[in-house]
Amino acid sequence: FWLKDAKFPVNRGFMMWLRPLRCFSPIPEGLVSEQPNLADPEHIERIYQLRCEAALEREREHLQQRVRQDRMAEDDYRREVQAMREQMVWREARRRSQERNDQGHRPRKRLSL
Repeated sequence: FWLKDAKFPVNRGFMMWLRPLRCFSPIPEGLVSEQPNLADPEHIERIYQLRCEAALEREREHLQQRVRQDRMAEDDYRREVQAMREQMVWREARRRSQERNDQGHRPRKRLSL
């Protein structure tokens, strides 16, 4: 068990945090050795820093995605509202012309050209 000679307290949480680094994630470029050297606090610091940067990058991507989705949703909403306004206008016009017809109003004859 290669953590036994670490020069700082290693608890289970830290192990859990390192597990993805050992198992499937490639060791970030900038770390030379294949096996993380946990006896070296600077090495740990570097690993931590790289992982934090990666996490921040992912978070930023995620937020940009959310912003894009929000913008699209806003545009859809605007279009919908616009369509509803137009519908209201048409409905109103139809109602007016219907009222005029009910009052016996005949639309004036168009002159055929």
